[in-house]
Amino acid sequence: MMRVLELYSGIGGMHYALQESGVEGNIVAAVDINTIANSVYKHNFPNVLLMNRNIQSLVVQEINDLSIDTILMSPPCQPYTRVGLQKDISDNRSSSLSSVLELIPRIQSLKYVLLENVKGFEKSEMRNTVLKCMNDCRFHYKEVIVSPCQFGIPNTRYRYYLLAKRKDHKFCFDHFISNFHLPEDVLKVLPKKYFGEC
Repeated sequence: MMRVLELYSGIGGMHYALQESGVEGNIVAAVDINTIANSVYKHNFPNVLLMNRNIQSLVVQEINDLSIDTILMSPPCQPYTRVGLQKDISDNRSSSLSSVLELIPRIQSLKYVLLENVKGFEKSEMRNTVLKCMNDCRFHYKEVIVSPCQFGIPNTRYRYYLLAKRKDHKFCFDHFISNFHLPEDVLKVLPKKYFGEC
């Protein structure tokens, strides 16, 4: 069973998605600085160690002490959104992700990373920094942009996902993803209970 650290945890959207996915994983700790979001998270998931603090205050030893093998994260999207100023890495809100990328090479047990952000992240300088970190740490990765509409939810808000695994762990869909697109073949293998009419 995966031991998961949820960064930028908000009200627990990634936690809920992990539960619903059927993948065996245990969120051992969550980190967010927003006190209101944290109160909702604590209500939704009372048994998780919830750290109400700035992600940049994390040190590698406390992460290694958690013995996590997975990081789920959805860093601030404002630096990359198509309707914003698109300041990218020069936006102060991107500095916490830079801090996480400095920690990743030193997390001894880390095997998996899932990063979610807005469409537009795939064209950012920060994305290039993320990919450099993944390559340097000997992760292989897949990137995809999906719309909720593909899953039967009437919303066309596209999201960027990066899925990364240590080189000794293989993807079951290596040949499927190209140019950020998730083909219908992949959607066919997902549980049907999540699909509706769009």
